[in-house]
Amino acid sequence: MTRLVIVGGGFAGLWSALSARKESQSVDQELDITLVSPSPYLVMRPRLYEADPEQLRVPLAPTLDPVSVRIEEGTVTSIAPDENRIEVVGNGDKKSLSYDALILTPGSQMQLPPIPGAKEHGWSVDTYEEAIAFDKHLARLSAEQPSGTCFVVVGAGFTGIELALELRSRSRAHGADKLAQDARILLVDQADTVGPDLGEGPRPQILEALEAARVTCHLDAKLASIGSDYVEFETGERVAAIATIFNTGLRASPLLEDVPADRDALGRIIVDPHLQVPGFPNIFAAGDAAHAMADETHAALMSCQHASPMGAFAGRNAVRFLNDGALVPYTHPDYVTCLDLGQSGAVFTQGWDRQVQMVGEEAKALKRQINTQLIYPPTGSKQDILNAVALP
Repeated sequence: MTRLVIVGGGFAGLWSALSARKESQSVDQELDITLVSPSPYLVMRPRLYEADPEQLRVPLAPTLDPVSVRIEEGTVTSIAPDENRIEVVGNGDKKSLSYDALILTPGSQMQLPPIPGAKEHGWSVDTYEEAIAFDKHLARLSAEQPSGTCFVVVGAGFTGIELALELRSRSRAHGADKLAQDARILLVDQADTVGPDLGEGPRPQILEALEAARVTCHLDAKLASIGSDYVEFETGERVAAIATIFNTGLRASPLLEDVPADRDALGRIIVDPHLQVPGFPNIFAAGDAAHAMADETHAALMSCQHASPMGAFAGRNAVRFLNDGALVPYTHPDYVTCLDLGQSGAVFTQGWDRQVQMVGEEAKALKRQINTQLIYPPTGSKQDILNAVALP
């Protein structure tokens, strides 16, 4: 039987599998689809800045089992593209999986800056495990009632802003009302503006929300070292800190280095318009693994907004490749941003120039719908699940 293997169980991997199954059904092809993932869960990574992170994952099986996609729980340790084979380690066993077509969706990981003490003393909400560890730290702080009250959030991008604006609520969730009230929250970035990648459009709303939440911005600033209870800047200024949380940008999985292909500055494979890896027509890449053009001038971003539809394109094109069908060029011209602003609601923008369309509670309602409904995988019968897949 023809074999399609998908590496990675995130948004791109999930939608690659569903799209591939729907396309194979439409052409009546018997296709063995295996999704390889270190975890049998889909992590709601865009929500990990929120409280109660233990609830922010869902099992993959209720979505993939009904459509006959096999989940191989394990970590891909190497790719042999010239041999159409990958190596997987899981449950103490090593195995090789061969494929006729391969879709690479191994995701990305946060880039921790090379600051002394960052690895030993820094926190993060980048992964499910890291978000839970930070939440447990908040619980300890709530119980211990430390004399210090300063949170330092490093990175004033999308996640850094959302986390800084959520910290008081997250402290209250652990019963630390006094800490929530008294906490000093310092948002640090080496850029000279907040949210430099978000543009000018939503910046007034972001700055108003930060001021209302009593978040102090320390911009055009670089850290020199980090301890368990302090941060020190290159200027020599030292700030006592009860937690230093990094949100410092993403880099594609190092696993992609096994594939001889051109990569961008973030380590993503530069794919062709059909999401194929140049030189390897039976290998596709999607999500955070792929540098793909969403339209004529903009590359897709590392976000589930682009990962999910990109996965759908990759899944369909992989099956079409296996059947000598016409491939569909990836495109995603409709770009939006919905940024959580904590107690100030949210801000929703449209277009790559990020024109503000909604603010406050109206935008917050949309953010809740996105976070609690739209990004979750479909469930139900086989037909229910496949009906949820909009083939490109």
